[in-house]
Amino acid sequence: MESAPMEHVHIVGDKSDAAERFGRKRRELIESSLFKVSVSSRFPEDYSRLVDGYFKERLGEIRPVSQDSGPFFSVLAVGGYGRRELCLHSDIDVLVLFPGALPSWAGELCRDLLYPLWDAGLDLGYAVREVDECLFLAEKDFQVLTSLISARPVVGDPKPVDQLQSRFQGLLQRQCPVIRELLSPQPSATGQPLETIWPGVEPDLKNGPGGLREYHAMLWTAACDPGRGPTPMLSRPWGPFSRTDMDRLAKDVDFLLRTRSALHGVSGLKNDVLRLDCQPRVAEMLGFATQDSGLAVEQFLSCLHGSMGRIKAMRAASWMTMADGRTGPEEIVALGEGLEIRADGIHLLETQNGQLGGRASLDLFKGVAVNGKPLSWTSRGIVESSLDRLAEDLQGQADVLPFLVNIFLSPFAREAGREMLETGFLGALIPEFRQVQDYVQFDAYHLHLLGFHAMETLGQLGDFAGLSGTLENEVWEKTDDLYPLMLAGLFHDIGKGKANHAARGAKLTAQILRRFQVPESVLNEVIFLVQHHLYLFITATRSDLNDEAVLTSCARSIGGIGTLNRLYLLSVADARATGPRAWNEWTASLLREVYFKTRKLFTFGPLAEPSAVKRILGIRDTVRLLAQERFAPDWLEKSLDAMPSRYILTMPPETIVKHLEFIRRWRAEYDEERTRIPRDRAGRGLVVLEADRVPDQECFAVTVVSRDQRGLFPAMCGVLSLHDLDIRTADIHTWTDGTVVDIFKVKNPRDMMYIKDLWERIKRAVKYSLTGKLSLDYRLHEKRVSLLTKPQRKTGLVPRVRIDNGASDFFTLVEVVADDRLGRLYEIVGTFDRLSMEVHRAIIATHGDRIADVFSIRDHLGQKIEDQDQLQELEKDLLHALRRM
Repeated sequence: MESAPMEHVHIVGDKSDAAERFGRKRRELIESSLFKVSVSSRFPEDYSRLVDGYFKERLGEIRPVSQDSGPFFSVLAVGGYGRRELCLHSDIDVLVLFPGALPSWAGELCRDLLYPLWDAGLDLGYAVREVDECLFLAEKDFQVLTSLISARPVVGDPKPVDQLQSRFQGLLQRQCPVIRELLSPQPSATGQPLETIWPGVEPDLKNGPGGLREYHAMLWTAACDPGRGPTPMLSRPWGPFSRTDMDRLAKDVDFLLRTRSALHGVSGLKNDVLRLDCQPRVAEMLGFATQDSGLAVEQFLSCLHGSMGRIKAMRAASWMTMADGRTGPEEIVALGEGLEIRADGIHLLETQNGQLGGRASLDLFKGVAVNGKPLSWTSRGIVESSLDRLAEDLQGQADVLPFLVNIFLSPFAREAGREMLETGFLGALIPEFRQVQDYVQFDAYHLHLLGFHAMETLGQLGDFAGLSGTLENEVWEKTDDLYPLMLAGLFHDIGKGKANHAARGAKLTAQILRRFQVPESVLNEVIFLVQHHLYLFITATRSDLNDEAVLTSCARSIGGIGTLNRLYLLSVADARATGPRAWNEWTASLLREVYFKTRKLFTFGPLAEPSAVKRILGIRDTVRLLAQERFAPDWLEKSLDAMPSRYILTMPPETIVKHLEFIRRWRAEYDEERTRIPRDRAGRGLVVLEADRVPDQECFAVTVVSRDQRGLFPAMCGVLSLHDLDIRTADIHTWTDGTVVDIFKVKNPRDMMYIKDLWERIKRAVKYSLTGKLSLDYRLHEKRVSLLTKPQRKTGLVPRVRIDNGASDFFTLVEVVADDRLGRLYEIVGTFDRLSMEVHRAIIATHGDRIADVFSIRDHLGQKIEDQDQLQELEKDLLHALRRM
């Protein structure tokens, strides 16, 4: 390094030739190493050297007035720059180090040294400190301490660096207990958020499980090993790891850095989360190219998660081996024949020529599932090297799947599942599973790759045993045979990747179960559960659960209460494992409703309750009793006669009385309006709006009472969307006297503080939109393009419209699947309105960035739509509207 004694610094002009050369070379490096061919593994190191060169050249441009003696300084690279891990948009962190008190010109030095990089748009972090201050802060601040572990000198005088390094090693050894405690891996995964248990389909390359921070934790742990000295960790065997293991780690870290560099190039910014929309291009930049872009992404993610899985496992093994803080002999716990628990996990005591037998492997994973301890690094390696023999030993054995289910019913099933996936054991045992375990679904709906999703589904099923006081626990306790349920949990998505994955999965499952000699009675139950694992969820979220035909068809399809119980548990576990967009209070309430109503049919039969006519008469009598002193008898009777049968059958009597109050209020407001507005215009856009919170469903029930008028339902949908209220369901009831009672269930508003004002604004906006004072088309467009509105990601989904006249006796059902966007529902129901079709019920299902909405409609005469030409026109108009949006 160069010696740089200075009294002050003087820069000749503002122009920096060093910065210009750096910028040109940086562009050339990016072009040659990132975009011309697959991302070079040398890019992080080459980029770090390029930054080194800038600092050396830039200091050459600074013309000091030299003295024979004076303060010395050095520029050190720290953090990722110090490790030579710079990706395209990484922060460049430097430390300007002085041996003693900072001179007066230190600020001017840093300005002239660093400003050209800031001017070039680079993210730069810097500190100017003396040696004593560095050591003081390192003792107090973990981030400062770890940054100095990776520090390396770039340019300047060696004296400050020598002073720092000679004292830093002693400080580091004193701080080792703190480092060990702070770097402790997470405890048991059970109960943690899903994104911390399993790697996701959008992995965090830096801070996620198996990310670069896990590797850095290994570096910092290795720095605490007094026997290692200054030797770089990857240069030789360390801890439980062989030379081969360290070479493999180096390749895994290199792959993560290449992936991160490609991600920076694709996204154009510093970004560590590999979003779905970036994955195809990143895979291509890394050399994963096939005619099927989805397959290329699968291959890429398989390699990426393999690397991240090994890094995570090595980090855990290194910590358990090197940082357990033992002062006495190692504690060893025997786990039966051939197994024992040591500090670094579960060990095998005996192998046959370094190979593991099939039965011993099952016992090994059972030990993980019962004790929650991971496989030791040695045991993991033995499993990975024995996969061919394991598959041969266990293939087709009748007791293998029961043993596997027993593992998945153990307390630490998730940990065992992770080990079986990451070692390749499960894929070797069931090749059909290996083919899809890295499958990724391109939406914001599924959080994990298929293999990890299956393991989490099994974990969720096992959790039901301990959820006392819940419906899931009650059903679990009543389910006498859990074997078919757990097999269905393992195989329910095995058909993914092809059209109609449930039916394809049922066929694959049948092949697997027959290969393992599963009895036909169990096989048939598992096949049914796999083929229909989405049936209850689809019925709950896309059908009118007040339609008796829907429930009768559901019961007929399921066949019995035992199958219903298993299907309900599988549906809940699958949704919970998928993530919060699939499982929330709303979907939970819908699933419970369809389960209870179907179970009631199995328990009491379809003829157990009075006929619909008797029920209606009974409800009318109850309403009369509740309302007899509140309304005039003649008006009450006319109102009861005007109510449609579906309205009476689906509304509690107390709610009907409440609605009668709203109708009376609307009539009073209408009479008042007639005194100010010509009679033929009075009432236009006039609504009574009341909102009641539904606490167990995280939503509000918004009741709108008005007279029947063209455009009311689209206006309500547009106004609610304009006010950021997501509609979940809408029930539209039009009475024979022209009264309209619409009930919307909307997701809780973001701001609950001024909730009353919100409903008043919505009421006024409906009035304005129906009287020409508010253009919803324009307002929604303006909101979409506003910088304050979060842009919605396009999934590339081709819009679909499916029309079904067989599912309901009274309505034509229209299912619409498309990309979601602000005001989508408003535009869909506007299409129905233009074609003079009446919407009686809407079930709104938003899955991440897409919708799957179902509408129950009739024609303008109130009839089910049977005219095929009319139905074709509807389909074409909807598709035209969806593609135009």
